[in-house]
Amino acid sequence: MSDDEPARGSAGWIARQAVLDAALVSRAARYISGGHRSSDACLKARRYLEYHWHLDPARLPGEADYRAAARWLEKAGHEQAAVVLEAVAGTDAELRAAAKAWTARYAGRPAAEAEALLARHLADGTVTTGPANPVLGVDGSWYQLAALGLGAGLAAEPAVLITTMTGRDLVTGFATERAAISWIGDRMRSAGRKGPLADPAVEHLPRVTLEEHVLAWLLRQRRALPADGPQLTGLPWTSDCRREIAAALHTATSPDRRAGPREVAAELARRMLRAPGWAADQVGWPAGMAAQDYLKRLAATPVPEAPARHALTVLTLDPTAADQALAELALRRAAPGAAVADVRVTPAPGRPARIAGEHEQRMAVLMDKSAPYLDQPDSVAARMRITGPRP
Repeated sequence: MSDDEPARGSAGWIARQAVLDAALVSRAARYISGGHRSSDACLKARRYLEYHWHLDPARLPGEADYRAAARWLEKAGHEQAAVVLEAVAGTDAELRAAAKAWTARYAGRPAAEAEALLARHLADGTVTTGPANPVLGVDGSWYQLAALGLGAGLAAEPAVLITTMTGRDLVTGFATERAAISWIGDRMRSAGRKGPLADPAVEHLPRVTLEEHVLAWLLRQRRALPADGPQLTGLPWTSDCRREIAAALHTATSPDRRAGPREVAAELARRMLRAPGWAADQVGWPAGMAAQDYLKRLAATPVPEAPARHALTVLTLDPTAADQALAELALRRAAPGAAVADVRVTPAPGRPARIAGEHEQRMAVLMDKSAPYLDQPDSVAARMRITGPRP
């Protein structure tokens, strides 16, 4: 770039591109007029220009840049281009509000005890990652082959390390490394796979799969959620794609009919126009095509009602109460002769308490042996957005 050439994305650069790419501006103008200057129409025009001008999604121009460019174009006699850029500039407040809401989903969420435990195992070598780099999954999370050490003289167990927008999860229980690799391959976005999403060949399904079971079931049936079910948008989704698909499903559903894949796709397209630039890798830029491809795979995934309801129950457990139950289990086990069978786990409000299961008791043992050693760190999501995932 020469000294007198305006920086890409600056007001001067935008004005020059509007003159040089008159055909692009004309197409953007048709989007705006065809949509009667609605917010959706103006946002569609904005994303169209940003994409075809090859602007960096993480460093997009703002309202001041577009308005300054519009004023210059108006003075130079390019009235149509000036009108387009003024309309584009008018979407900035809505985009800022959307970006703030997206960031708020994860930025203030502290690391859970399970994440602190996993961080310790990664640090001390109990969990190791393979030589291959993590790959971007169909849901916008990152997947990497890993191994869980079981002790001296025992072969390590194959596992998959997942980095989501809320933290990290270790999927264990694969019979062979090939099974773990196969599951990663099914989820690789770059593989361009279509059709149903495969469950990992493990006994205890990871959270990402449970979330998919809920969405896949709802997309394939027309009945409403159970009367005591939570609002979809209230669930702590671990992926921007799943969070936006859930929100689209909730918004597109009418009182007498649950939305299907077609209605959800249309609402998702509207929501993707408002996706912040930093989420480009997660949802696809500029129109959220990665999220739409993920929606198609979810809609093609057959999930019976019973597994879906089970997944919904697990996802709505009160995490604070669950942590308290695990701590109580550990204390009772440490006391001589103490029984643990009568320990009860308190789920979300309005649901009955229940006897702790075998898996939860095993988790209590792990928590007791590996007490949390980390202070609550900043959100993993915040670190990912700055440095990228580092499994």
